[in-house]
Formats: sequence, structure tokens, C-alpha cells
Amino acid sequence: MSTPENLLDFVGRLLMSVIFVVVGVQQALNVEATQAYMNLHGVLSPLLPVAIVLELVGAVAIVLGYGTRIFAFLLAGFAILTAVLFHDEFSNPMELELFVRDIALAGGMLVLCAHGPGDWSVDARKAAA
Repeated sequence: MSTPENLLDFVGRLLMSVIFVVVGVQQALNVEATQAYMNLHGVLSPLLPVAIVLELVGAVAIVLGYGTRIFAFLLAGFAILTAVLFHDEFSNPMELELFVRDIALAGGMLVLCAHGPGDWSVDARKAAA
């Protein structure tokens, strides 16, 4: 693969991961508020630590290109669940926007799952060894 394609693969992985890092850190710093929000939507708040770990570890793994297909698949599922469970009030334009954002993010993660991380990744280095 050419250098521009590798650069685009890496930058794409980085950009898709940013939201998971930012949201994961926000949730970790605001546990009580996040648990209240989860409870409001009927989601068990004991799942919060699992969500935070998946968001943070998954995002770092995606950036590094480590276990890319697995983490991309898991984060795609997470994004779909987030859209369906938390952003289902389509009469609210902001909720609709968040729903569509999460679905689009899941789509990007599924493309990454299907095609892999590219040459600038731990996965590619492991495969070449």
C-alpha cells in the first residue's frame, strides 16, 4: 500500500477513536451523572465501568492498529447500542443528530473491521513477522 493510503488509514483510525476517548474520559470523571443518565434510559448503571474500559481500551487499540478488527467490531456494536438505547427521541433534533452520528460511527468501524487497519499498525507488523 502507498504512503498516502497508509497515512489516510492511520489518520482515519485516529479520528474515529477521538470520540471514544473523549466520552470515556468524561464518563470516568462524571460517574454519578453518567449513571443517572443511564438509569433514566433503563440501562443498568453497573455496566458503566465496562463501557468506559471498552471506549478507552478500544480507542487506543484502534489508533495503534492492535486487535483492530475485533475492537472495531466491538465499538461498532457499542455505537449501535448507544444510538438505540440513548438517542431514540427523534422529535428532538439533537437526539436525532446524535443517533445518526452513532450509526455513522458504527458504519466506519464496520468498514475498518472488514478491511483492517492498513500497513501502519501493530496488526500489520505482527502479520509480517
